[in-house]
Amino acid sequence: MSRSNPFSLIRASEYTKDQINALWVELGGQVIEQVIRPTERETRYILGGKGTGKTHLLRYHSYPVARLRHKRESGLSVLSHLGFFGVFLRATAVDAARFEPDDNNRARWQTIFGVYLELSLVERLLNALLEIIDSSQDTDFDQRGFLEVMRESVPSGALNDLVDVASFRDWVIDTRRSIDTSTNEYALTGELEVCAPFSLGGLALKINHALTELSPELATIPVIYLIDEIENFSHDQQVVLNTLLRLSEGSATFRITGRLYSIKTTRTLVGDERNIGEAEFAVSYLDSIIQKHSRFPDFAKRFIAKRLSATVVPKSYSPQKNSDPLVLFPGLPNDNFYEDTAEFGGFIDTDEKVLGRFREALNNGKRTSSWSTSLQQEVCKLLIAPEVRILQRLNILMFCKKFKKNVDPIELAQQLSRDSLEFQESKKKPKYFFTAYNHYSSDLFAQSWRQSGRKTPLQYSGFSNFVRLSSGNPRTLLILLGRAHSIAAFRGESITDGKPVSISVQNMAAVEAASFVLETDVNFGRSGRVAKDAAVRLATLLRTARYSLNIPEAGTLAVSFSEDQLTDRSLEVLEATLRFSLLFDRSSGRPDRNSERLKRKVSLNPVLAPRWLLPAGVRGDISLNSDLANSIFDSQSPHDFDDLLNELADRWGQPFGVQVNSKQPILI
Repeated sequence: MSRSNPFSLIRASEYTKDQINALWVELGGQVIEQVIRPTERETRYILGGKGTGKTHLLRYHSYPVARLRHKRESGLSVLSHLGFFGVFLRATAVDAARFEPDDNNRARWQTIFGVYLELSLVERLLNALLEIIDSSQDTDFDQRGFLEVMRESVPSGALNDLVDVASFRDWVIDTRRSIDTSTNEYALTGELEVCAPFSLGGLALKINHALTELSPELATIPVIYLIDEIENFSHDQQVVLNTLLRLSEGSATFRITGRLYSIKTTRTLVGDERNIGEAEFAVSYLDSIIQKHSRFPDFAKRFIAKRLSATVVPKSYSPQKNSDPLVLFPGLPNDNFYEDTAEFGGFIDTDEKVLGRFREALNNGKRTSSWSTSLQQEVCKLLIAPEVRILQRLNILMFCKKFKKNVDPIELAQQLSRDSLEFQESKKKPKYFFTAYNHYSSDLFAQSWRQSGRKTPLQYSGFSNFVRLSSGNPRTLLILLGRAHSIAAFRGESITDGKPVSISVQNMAAVEAASFVLETDVNFGRSGRVAKDAAVRLATLLRTARYSLNIPEAGTLAVSFSEDQLTDRSLEVLEATLRFSLLFDRSSGRPDRNSERLKRKVSLNPVLAPRWLLPAGVRGDISLNSDLANSIFDSQSPHDFDDLLNELADRWGQPFGVQVNSKQPILI
């Protein structure tokens, strides 16, 4: 962790074992149990987006890290306390790319990879086991019995001369190194001299039985192999891993982490059969679990406080004073904020700004263009009767939504005028107005702010908003806070001295973080680029909706559509946007008004919202027809996205009926 920036991005794989423990923040015992289920004998995949804490989770549950949390206990006591024997391996540590065949002998390379993978797992297990033996002096370990079991799995006679666990560990290391040498020489000579000393599963899966012979106290302790980042294994290599999973029943179990797209196949080498989900493995989706967890804001506060406390800071640093994120990252005041935008935003809303687009819509509307000047002026006068500008804007929006063919415009304007004045005094009544205010006030303020010409937004400041933008992703939260820290430091401010970060710095940080995530943070490749383009089109649609005169949906980042009407290419790109965490799948779709069929609902990743001045959260959703949905996700769709968007902009910008050859402005 950087001494200068407590929110610097450091991969959990780069932490020391002490840092893994020091920076661990409990999300909740039940949540962690739901995710990793360490004592469950069923193999489990733990999938999640970048930065959701997968590596930290596995390393925390590995024996070497857990050992440091119980330094005064014996190794056997630690295992008894844990209830499992966690062995951690990063997929990248295997250097799997060198086992990819450059000839047609796939089976040979899969065999070599399987042997090397097992050697790597068992080497780490034996390193931990030797420490357990050494620290458990009061226990008699039957090391010869242990070796007898392992000799049955390695029939080549290679283990005949071994006398204890340490010599077995040395044999594993020597065998692994011989494969390293052979594969390195193969790159130069094209010749590969490797003999497989055991069959697939013969080492990593059989060792659990040997542990029972080593000590009865180990008989009830399951071995769990914690394999991280399996997206780094190729299709053929995952076939080998899947075969180990198939063969592992009753011997060992696995917890395997990876990105949302990391599972490339479920095939095995057992008759080319597939592993079946729920029957042979389970899957936990980390993003979804964390996003739904009601205590994530509290977790985020403790997570950041611990980062601040763990940073080397001046002697004047006070944990109570300097590490409360709610104090260091203040938001806008909630009370009466919209009633005095000038104080916080430094701009003044005028009658012309409030009424400009509304008057233009009246002048061009099919049902209103014939109004007399006096009628239009009277309606406008009534709607801006409240002193509070945001209520004037809300009156106009409500008029746009309520004015129908047989509605008297003056009566409607008078009702809205009376009700808004009552609400201005009571803040709660009438009820429908209170509801409308809660729904639309943030959007209307965003419109007002945008009309002021300010380039930096105002509404993303505050630690609670940063938590909402992060969507349950600790890494995203660090990106946001790290950007705020960097900008503040550039201005000569220091977070560690206890002074709050200014509103303007926080909002600048939100915009920079959005750009970083979209443009820099992901190695997209071709599938990523088309996913990014689709996300940009969706964000453009949402921005058009939010800044329209007649806002179609309050404060939303979500859209819904009928999935069965998407083209194959649209479905492919949609899945790519979800894999790269540009969009999120919302589990609860919305029923179609006509068929009642549940529609697919997705939302833009909230951290991207500041780039388009969109809301930080999701309320409702905008329903898309098949043409528009395909134009977003399929760049080769015959329906042009820009043309369809302009049609929507005309409709949302003209609530009084679009006249032929009449065009309304899309945005403010």
